[in-house]
Amino acid sequence: MLLIYLILLLTQLSLFEFTDDVVSSGTITRRCNQCGCERPLKLFVGKDPYCKPCSSEYHSTLNRMKNTYKVPDNHNCPICGKGEEDLRSDTMNPRGTGNVVKKTPWRLDHCHETVKFRSYLCHKCNLGVGFLEDNVDTLKNAIKYLERHSGYTK
Repeated sequence: MLLIYLILLLTQLSLFEFTDDVVSSGTITRRCNQCGCERPLKLFVGKDPYCKPCSSEYHSTLNRMKNTYKVPDNHNCPICGKGEEDLRSDTMNPRGTGNVVKKTPWRLDHCHETVKFRSYLCHKCNLGVGFLEDNVDTLKNAIKYLERHSGYTK
């Protein structure tokens, strides 16, 4: 339950736009989160934090992992414990009611440093772990915060 509150709190951050766009010498540039290079804005797609070459490599790696590691039958999210049926009935889930039900509610979770597969998580849990940058200490602090303010959640 605490993790769900944390995830909801963190998803509210997506309402604010954070960009690292820089204007110098009349050219708008952005620093790629993957390679660290400052590149012209035309080498980025929308708000993607990766430049086109890094984004292409990243998505190729994810596709290889998805082909290698299939979602197990009757899989439940290792964090919240929900199964596919629960996730499809969850209207807050992007693959839940009213959305294209042919697509999977699962997100491939991997370590961004080692690029190693960890498991499949539901969308909300994957967002929570991602927003906390896979940092265990930050997650522990978030849990302490929610426990301290559990009477003030509404």
